[in-house]
Amino acid sequence: MSSPVSMTAALKQRAIPLPAASVLQMMQWAGLVEDVEYTSSSGSGEIKHFLRLTERGLAYGVNLAGPVSKEKTEVAIYPSRLGAILRHCHGGLGRYIEMNVA
Repeated sequence: MSSPVSMTAALKQRAIPLPAASVLQMMQWAGLVEDVEYTSSSGSGEIKHFLRLTERGLAYGVNLAGPVSKEKTEVAIYPSRLGAILRHCHGGLGRYIEMNVA
C-alpha cells in the first residue's frame, strides 16, 4: 500500500475537483471520521476540535500524530483507497439527505 497523504493531496493526485473539507465531512456522515473535542493547551479553556479516523476509517488511512500534541491527530489516507472512500461518502451523503432534508 502506498504512503498515506492528506485528503487534499489525494484529491489533487487524481484531479478530483472536490474540496478536502467536503470529503472529510461526508466521511464523517459515513462513519469513517469523527470530530473530537479537546481543551486548548493555552489555558484559556477554549474548546477546540480535530478530526480522526474511526475504527472503520482506519481501513482507508491512518491518524498521524500532530506536531505539537500526540493526542491531536491529522487524517492521512492511502491514495489507492480514495475510490472506496468516495463510494462510502456517497452512501453517507444519502443517509444525511434522508435524515435532514425534507
